[in-house]
Parts: sequence; structure tokens; C-alpha cells
Amino acid sequence: MPVMLLVGVVLSGEEENTRYAALPMRFSKTQKIRIASAIGSLLFGTIGLGGIGVSMGSKSLMIIAVTLQGIPFAIYYLISLELLAAWSPARPGLAVGLGNLAYGLGTIAFSGLFEYLLERVKCSTALFITGIALVFFSAPSIALLSWPCKKCSTQGGFPESYADVDDEGELISWRKLPFLIPFWHYVLAIFAGQTGYAFIPYFFNIGRSFGMSSTTVIRSYQIAITCSTVFRLLVGVLSDCLKWGNGFFSIGSKNVTLLLFIMQSFSYIALISFSQTLNYDGFVFSASVILMVFAGVAVESAVLARDIFSPSNSSLIFGVGASIAMGIGEVMSGKIMAAVDLSARSAELSPEKYNMFYVIGVVLSIQGFLVCIMLRRYKAPRRSIVTYSETVLNGVTALKADEASSLSTLYGAVQREETPL
Repeated sequence: MPVMLLVGVVLSGEEENTRYAALPMRFSKTQKIRIASAIGSLLFGTIGLGGIGVSMGSKSLMIIAVTLQGIPFAIYYLISLELLAAWSPARPGLAVGLGNLAYGLGTIAFSGLFEYLLERVKCSTALFITGIALVFFSAPSIALLSWPCKKCSTQGGFPESYADVDDEGELISWRKLPFLIPFWHYVLAIFAGQTGYAFIPYFFNIGRSFGMSSTTVIRSYQIAITCSTVFRLLVGVLSDCLKWGNGFFSIGSKNVTLLLFIMQSFSYIALISFSQTLNYDGFVFSASVILMVFAGVAVESAVLARDIFSPSNSSLIFGVGASIAMGIGEVMSGKIMAAVDLSARSAELSPEKYNMFYVIGVVLSIQGFLVCIMLRRYKAPRRSIVTYSETVLNGVTALKADEASSLSTLYGAVQREETPL
């Protein structure tokens, strides 16, 4: 979470707008993206520390190696989704959906590679080879990363016509974020969609509480994860299509997010019923829908930031807002599910013991739906951003006007004195 937040802040402004950028660096946005990507690519190689830790029997090195992998993941997750949407401004949902789908498929591919290596070589060697493969596939693409140069409005926030994809909107200073109510609406909406994260580590325990075999539960989980991975692309496509007119339903990502919260609400309600009737198939279906919603909100978090706060602020809003919502939401949902699971396992194991979490899921789904309704396109006060050059220019213009007025007055006085009576 802190890494994604920091990268979002660093990428929040262009070089020519350094007065309002988060950090007044002498780098363009493209250069910042490439530097961050290079750091991320190098850190992928630190998984090799895990290999050293295995060889030396050092748990500390293994923990450090695994923990460090969160940094490049956060960097590439933010940069890739923002770049894909910027490269395809007419279809940002499709672009972000493809990016999320690639993340899911990449996770499956590299997990499969690591399992394949473990069957043939030592664990330390498998970690070294995996680290080399990650660097090999990520490093060559850095030179291809570039932020498209488009104009940024300095008046009025959102462009008058949002169809004008060449206008990136008005830059928002990161210092203003804590005081922007729409920003917190965005954070709360994304936060409410994180309850599905708890099903990733605890799907197996809940499935076993229905009396099913381990093999059956694992196969069900694989089906649910596969559906959620493919669903990312569908959500992206729908966010580009499900928008009408210029009113309440004009933002496709908002409309899709509302549908996702409706799906999540009914799925949690259904889980309560299926737990009481011991309906395992119903549990698998509802849990799969919740995992799909979790994946869909991850897609919409990037598109919503672009649609609500304008493309020029997408890195800042998505990097800061989504990192707060996802970080806190995933930790809280995991902790709550862990507490519920512990109480369920200490008592007689039954699916009904998990109903407490389902009730919390219903409440958060309703909260997310209501907050999402309040989301509107942010329009900053007119001329809220005035660059230094504009200020100087206005001052010079005013000074010249005053000088011209004074000279005109003086010339008139001289003329009156020279005029004969």
C-alpha cells in the first residue's frame, strides 16, 4: 500500500507543472515512469534472496525476499493500468480490463513455472530461475513505456465535452486530497468491494465445513478463481458500453460498480441461506460471484479515478485512494474472516458459523452502493490553478495598463496647460 501511494504521488504532475506536482523533480512523466519501472524490474530479482535463504536456512532472508516482491508488484500494477488507459482514451475500460486479465494470467503462468521447477531442481535453484525470468520479461519493456503528451486544462477542472479525449483535465494537488469529499467517496466505494479478498485464503476452510473432500473444494476454488480472472475483461468492456446521456448514467465505470455492489449484496444474502441449508453448490456459485466482484472492483478502481477526476489525475487518485482502500479493506476483511474462522473451528465446524462475516458483507455492500451513487465528476473551482508564468504575465499586463493610463492623464494635463486662453 505505501509503495503504490508513493508512486501515485510522484506521478501526479508533469514537469511543466512542477509547482503543483507532488515532487518538483526535473523529470517528465515518461522519465518518472521508466525510472520507477526499472526499480521494479530490479526488485523482481530479489526473489533470489529467498534462494540464498533456503540454502543458508535463514528464515529472515526468505521473509525479506517475499516481502520485497510487493514493491515491484505495486509499481507495475499502478503504472501499467494507468498507461493502458492513457494509450486507449476512447476505450479505457477495455484497456484496463486487459491489463488486469494479464495480471491474473501472469500469476498463473509464473506459479506454474515455479511448481514445474520445484519438481525438477532444488527450491533455491527454482527461486533463482524464477527471479531471472521475472527480470528478463520485465526489463526489455521499459524503453517502450511513455506517457502520451496531451494538453491539460488550467480552467474549470473537467473539459466541457468529456468526449474530447485530447483534453486531460485540470491537475489536482496531492495536498488538496484530504479535503476533497469526492475523493473520500471514491475511497469508501473501493473499500466496500474488498470483502471478497477474505475468500482467497479461507475458501478451503469454508468449503470443508460443508463436509466436502479436499479435492472437491480445491477444484471448486480453481473454477472460482478462473471465473474471476476472465471477469476482469468483461467488466472493463462493460464500463465502456454501459453509459447513457449526460446525466446520472453518463459514467460507465460508475454504472458497472453499482451493478457489482448489487451482485455482492445478493450473493452474501444467498450465502446465509445456503449455509443454513448446507447447499455446497450454492456456496460455490455465490463465493465465485463475490470473487468476481472483488476482481471487478479492482478494474473499476482505475477507470473510476479517470472518469471522476479526469485523466490527468488518474495516477494520483488511483495510486493514493485505491492503495488506502485496498490496503485497509483487504487487511480488515482478512482479520474479520480469521476471527470468524477461529471461532468456527473452536466450536463444532458448521457453515453457519461464517454467517457473521456474510452479514458484514451485506452491510458493506449497501454502504458501497450508497456511496457510489453520490459519485459525480469532480469540477474544481474555476481558475483554481494559475501558473507562475501566468501570474507574472498578468502583473506585467496590469502594470503596462497603469503606465498607459498615467501617461494619458499626464499628456492631457500638459495639453490643457499649453492651450492658449
